[in-house]
Amino acid sequence: MKATATEIKTHFGHFLDIVQRGEDVIIERSGKELATLLDYKEYLHLKHLDELLLIEKVKLAEKGGYLDKKKSEEFFKKMLGRLANELEAGN
Repeated sequence: MKATATEIKTHFGHFLDIVQRGEDVIIERSGKELATLLDYKEYLHLKHLDELLLIEKVKLAEKGGYLDKKKSEEFFKKMLGRLANELEAGN
C-alpha cells in the first residue's frame, strides 16, 4: 500500500494497524517513494539476510586473498555479536 507523508502523519495509528496485519506501507513525499513502514520482525529478518550476504562476500574476499584470517575472524565475531544483540532486542 502507498500513502503520502501527510496521510501517515494524520493517520499514523491506522497505518501501524495495517503493518501489524502484515502489509508494508510505502511512504511518498512529493510523488516520490521515500520510506517504508514494515513489521519489526520483517525488518530484523531483512537486516539478518543483509548481514549474511556481507559475510559471504567476506568469505569470497578471503579466499581471493583480500583479507587475512585474523581480520576475517575479528569481522565475524563483531557481526555475530551485533546480530545476537539485535535478535535479543527483537524478542
